[in-house]
Amino acid sequence: GAQVLWSDDDTEKTIVGIRSGEMLPGIDLYDEVNGDSWVFNISEVTRIAAVNACKDACKDAANCTAWTFSSHDKSADGSSGKCRFKQYAQHALQGSNSNGAFQPYANGSTSGYVCRARICYASLYIDRTRSTTAVDETYGKYPNFNYSALVPILPDDNSLKLHIFVDGSIVEAFAQNGRAVVTARVYPTSADADCIGLYSRKGSLNASLDAFTLVSALASSLPEEESNR
Repeated sequence: GAQVLWSDDDTEKTIVGIRSGEMLPGIDLYDEVNGDSWVFNISEVTRIAAVNACKDACKDAANCTAWTFSSHDKSADGSSGKCRFKQYAQHALQGSNSNGAFQPYANGSTSGYVCRARICYASLYIDRTRSTTAVDETYGKYPNFNYSALVPILPDDNSLKLHIFVDGSIVEAFAQNGRAVVTARVYPTSADADCIGLYSRKGSLNASLDAFTLVSALASSLPEEESNR
């Protein structure tokens, strides 16, 4: 992924990237169209065992392409909770919060997608945790939660493509030439928060970077046929 609007002292940055959809800690998937295809209780000795039991059960079920384990006590280490199956991965998306923005993150939840018919799934995300040092002053009722969206990975996808547009307080990310898109508002306060960098959270990164400057979308003059009217 990439870090944009990155300050020299590393106090502010917005992180944009693509990650595997096999295991997504803290995410609760919601299918508004079809609902859950199956819901059952799981109780294990540890949180990891409960999450893996839910994931493995989904892999073994013919009608499951995505799953969510939610602990009963809503804690990040809860080992007892509900396992919920989704039949259609393309509909297993984020829930919408009160301000209309997608906010899939929920305490005590872990989700994932299962590869079916040679199609796998990844997660495009914008991490706004450190986008600004003035959280109380700038966010207010618009908290600095993070965003993510589903990215289908097709059999002939030999690489991951990420396009990021930064315009003032808006960061917009496109994955796989627009197959998925996430838009977020950010409010950096550092005057030098204008750097960009690449990162990899697992292993080495073989990547290339092209950067360009956005120009105004306003036309400098009317088309000839319009100006003659």
